[in-house]
Amino acid sequence: GLDTPGHYTSAADLTALARYAMRNPVFRSIVKNYKATVRSDLYTHTLIIQNTMLKTYPGALGVKTGWTNKAGYCVVFSARRNGVQLIGTIMGAANEPGRAQQATTLFDWGFAHYRRQTIATGGQHLGNVRVSDYLERTVPAQTAETTSIPVFDLAGPVSKRIQISAGVSAPVHAGEVIGMLTVYQGSTMLAQLPLTAAADVPAPSFGQRIEFFFGGIWRAVFG
Repeated sequence: GLDTPGHYTSAADLTALARYAMRNPVFRSIVKNYKATVRSDLYTHTLIIQNTMLKTYPGALGVKTGWTNKAGYCVVFSARRNGVQLIGTIMGAANEPGRAQQATTLFDWGFAHYRRQTIATGGQHLGNVRVSDYLERTVPAQTAETTSIPVFDLAGPVSKRIQISAGVSAPVHAGEVIGMLTVYQGSTMLAQLPLTAAADVPAPSFGQRIEFFFGGIWRAVFG
């Protein structure tokens, strides 16, 4: 990260790198610490990190400060509140207090406009799928589990699209995927969740298959 001709980055680049790195539990456990003690045979050193927001900003998780002559005072910062984690970058601040103040302003705004919203409740019945081996039998399609996601309130209303199979063949097993719930905000897809069969449907017996066969013929001829 040192200044050199042709060497540059952006706030978006650094935020993307931090988002990826924060998926690693070892990395997360390191960058959330405000200080660390390092011991050798002769000495014990206490190292204090320069990211003061780890002590002053509620929910702070890291990540990294930086400074060069051209970049100024920078910080890649992450925090979590009420089930919402934000990651952002400040570059070009004039000093350390200014860097912390800009990051605080940015994150206060972010937490004011992101809310965790339940988009599916586990076991919610969202339709019936015909079991094609029977004359009149369906299996309920339901959401597999309760799911919530962060939603940006300034991006417009959230909508849902349900797609279920036109028909499935027996045997059907409870938990088998038979549809999909897609959640949108405007034209942006926020999440996709599987819809699963709520119950088992066994394959029809040989006698039932004969009954359904002639029953199907009867219906085709006489309605």
